[in-house]
Amino acid sequence: AGVTPPRSLGMANYMKKFVPGMDVPGHIIDRLKSAKNKEEEGIRICVDIINQVKEIPGVSGVHIMAIEWESAVPEIVKLAGLDDRPIVDVTVAPTIIAGREETIIVQAAPTIAEDQGQREALLNEAKQEAARIIDEAKVQAASCTPTTTATTISISTTDIDDAGEHVMNEKERLLALESVRLGLAALRNAYGLSDDQFEALVKFAGAEAILVKEHAVARSSAPTAPVPAAPAPPTPVVDEVKKTAEAKSADDARVAAEAKAKVEAQAAADAKAAEEAKKAAEAKAVEEAKKAAEAKAAEEAKKAAEAKEAAAAVAAVQPAPPAAVVSGATDAASLKIETTLLKDRASKVPTDHYVKDYSGAIRDVVLGSGDKTITVGGTNTLPFQLFEGEMRNKPLIAMDVLDSTPDEWPDALSRHYSDVLDNPTSWAQKCVNQYQAEAICLSLVSTDPNGQNRSAAEAAKIASAVINAVDVPIIIWGCGNAEKDTETLREITSIIGDK
Repeated sequence: AGVTPPRSLGMANYMKKFVPGMDVPGHIIDRLKSAKNKEEEGIRICVDIINQVKEIPGVSGVHIMAIEWESAVPEIVKLAGLDDRPIVDVTVAPTIIAGREETIIVQAAPTIAEDQGQREALLNEAKQEAARIIDEAKVQAASCTPTTTATTISISTTDIDDAGEHVMNEKERLLALESVRLGLAALRNAYGLSDDQFEALVKFAGAEAILVKEHAVARSSAPTAPVPAAPAPPTPVVDEVKKTAEAKSADDARVAAEAKAKVEAQAAADAKAAEEAKKAAEAKAVEEAKKAAEAKAAEEAKKAAEAKEAAAAVAAVQPAPPAAVVSGATDAASLKIETTLLKDRASKVPTDHYVKDYSGAIRDVVLGSGDKTITVGGTNTLPFQLFEGEMRNKPLIAMDVLDSTPDEWPDALSRHYSDVLDNPTSWAQKCVNQYQAEAICLSLVSTDPNGQNRSAAEAAKIASAVINAVDVPIIIWGCGNAEKDTETLREITSIIGDK
């Protein structure tokens, strides 16, 4: 299963809206919104999802896709309990050695954290096995040695040396020697002995010494002296084996202790580094939050100043006399007009910090005909930003009129037009006479081929009636279908002419 930790609220929203196949539930968005530290909450969310995925049958693992946030993967793995790898025991088939069946179990080498008592038990088992092999070798050597009687033999020096070499039957001696070697090899494989341990075991085993070493033969300086033949006793090596094993055990214990101390020191250093990193991240988050708050406050102050400047600009361009109160008109409170120019209010700020020069300009456009015309446009800056340019014509208000009754208007809006919504002509007259509209935008939405699909001729009649009913400029807005809009405009112009 693939899991991606959300590093920020913006990242989660982007994945939810624009990444195909990515499932970002709403409660994840809510958790990130309410979290003070988005990154820590993102890590906790990822760990929660992994714990849920563990319970799904058939899921054998997770792919942590920390996009441009790979540093969070170790912490996620640790918190999700995925950092400890299991140790698997592997059992191999039994191996037959020298006519005797033995079952050898291969398992993982002991780790540093194993109990010292387990090491002692393993060493004791190795000693017992070595002693058993030595005893078997001695028995085989004794059975292969012929009974020697003291006899006076007159032979040469060369004959004496040959007799010492061939006292026991060569074939049986080699067979016993091979049996001992195979036993030692099996012991090495069974207990996972190193090269040093195996060499020490061979030295103290004694079996090879019994079978390889020449039998001691009494030599005489006189060529006719009697030569009794007797086997030399094996050299005891048990004490040497014990000392070697104890020294090896002590070395292993020392190495284990050093490794454990090293691991503990590394863990302490990692914990300290993680704590320091966490404190640094918290300090950084606090600093960023402070900077964001300051930036937001500065932005709000800037917007407030620009709004005041815009109000002053409108008043300076073309102050209009107060309109006469029309029966039924909506009363509105007067707005405070800013009289101080921006350059005077921002005298401590360099002009190039808030003034931008534009190379383009909006042309003057005349709407209407005859003596009922209005001029719009004619500015070379953004609306109301008179500190950057000029706005020769004041903004005008055009009100929207639909050629059919709207279905989805809210009551807060439709209640003001409830008596005229079904009559576009009366609707336009109310906008001009009661609400002082300076222009009318007639939207021919009913001509949409995918909607009511009203004919162009019928729509032209409605538009002509609205144009003749009011004395303000009319803006014709089509349905958005190029062919139908072209047909409708031709019908309208054929009726109203050049009005």
